Amino acid sequence: MEANQIVSREAWLAALKALPLKEKQLIHARDALNAERRRLSVVRIGKPYSFEGTDGQASDPSNTTVKIERR
Repeated sequence: MEANQIVSREAWLAALKALPLKEKQLIHARDALNAERRRLSVVRIGKPYSFEGTDGQASDPSNTTVKIERR
């Protein structure tokens, strides 16, 4: 592992002041990616499925279109 470079206080402050802009750009890019994921098409499930939830087992009796997300 490399040791951190020793720089002047002015150089360190300049680098520190640049971080909020980079962080804002990163947050914007992540938000755009999340929005793109939410706009994904949906998939029709052809067979009945049941899910285990906090209130026990649940199913979709109408077997309608659902959006599937991988985490």
